[in-house]
Amino acid sequence: GAIVDKGQIFQVIQSILKGDQVIAIVAPAFIGQFSGMVSPGKLVTAMKMLVFDSVIEVAIGADMCTIEEAKDFLERAFTVIFVANIIIWFLQNFTLSLHMTANPENSMLAAIAGLLAPLFILPGFGNWKVTTALITGFMAKESVVSTLTILYGSSAGLSGSLTVSSAMALLVFCLLYTPCIAAISAIRSELGGKIAAGLVVWQCLIAWVCAVIVRFGLLALGF
Repeated sequence: GAIVDKGQIFQVIQSILKGDQVIAIVAPAFIGQFSGMVSPGKLVTAMKMLVFDSVIEVAIGADMCTIEEAKDFLERAFTVIFVANIIIWFLQNFTLSLHMTANPENSMLAAIAGLLAPLFILPGFGNWKVTTALITGFMAKESVVSTLTILYGSSAGLSGSLTVSSAMALLVFCLLYTPCIAAISAIRSELGGKIAAGLVVWQCLIAWVCAVIVRFGLLALGF
């Protein structure tokens, strides 16, 4: 562990006395604190005499911590991300009769989006194409724009379907609604499934309210 403040010195001493492996993490600034009289080798020797198991420099310790956290994230989150990708791919490429389709308009995802689209009438983008893009954005926010371009055929088709107020409302919604599946998976691993699900619902609700406020605010200003 690391001594963050003097209150944790007792815990560190107790761990050493119990025979736990305690690693000292030092900052490079120690060199200037002793007027050059203490070399890194002398410091390491002194710390080991204090029964620290080993001594490492703080940047190396940060790198080691990052690597361990990355491994933990991949182990916990990979399964959720992989399954979610398969589900989105399946919904995008199969119809309700389970026939493969190259036309996104006939897919199960479009049918689901059509059911959800009325929820976005007030913000000004209540159509299945935008709703489909928002669903795929749950995998990665970057995919929202590319999905919209594919569904509308071009950027011009997309811009022609939205007014200034509805476009701004859509931007606000995309900015605030649920994080991607990777972030949600990490939250579920750390805080539990109920909190993760509640966070998704809460952020979507906040995003919807803000989008409605932005749209009607711009309409009031004449946009």
